[in-house]
Amino acid sequence: MDPANKQRLTNILIMAGVLVGVSAFWLAFLSQRKHSTIHKNEAQLQAALKGIESPAGVKTISVTTLKAGKQPFAEGVYLTSSDYEHVKAHYMKEFPRHGFVYKPWNNSPGAYFCSEDYYAVLSTLESEGRPSTYKIFLTWKTDQC
Repeated sequence: MDPANKQRLTNILIMAGVLVGVSAFWLAFLSQRKHSTIHKNEAQLQAALKGIESPAGVKTISVTTLKAGKQPFAEGVYLTSSDYEHVKAHYMKEFPRHGFVYKPWNNSPGAYFCSEDYYAVLSTLESEGRPSTYKIFLTWKTDQC
């Protein structure tokens, strides 16, 4: 192989190596950025849910984030000695203070709320006696609102 062809082959191999290295860097960077964005979205959902005040005497059991498909959502589980209608009446006043609008849906016992950014569902976990448990699901606004 003459020196010119050898130099050309060396240059091609160097360029291929550089392209592979740069591609690997960007793949790692973008993957980390996506992972960071997911955690940021989940943290925002949790903060928004924690900012919605519960009725007096309600105990927060948990506030967590979960994923349904690609869509993350925050779930709050609460324990109360009040009946569900009292809890619902409280949230019918509390959600609008945070920019939410009540959206009735098929005479459902749950309450549905939409804001500029979020969609929320208040639902009860049926119980015979007291105390009773209820949940709030909060996710990013979709076409449901």
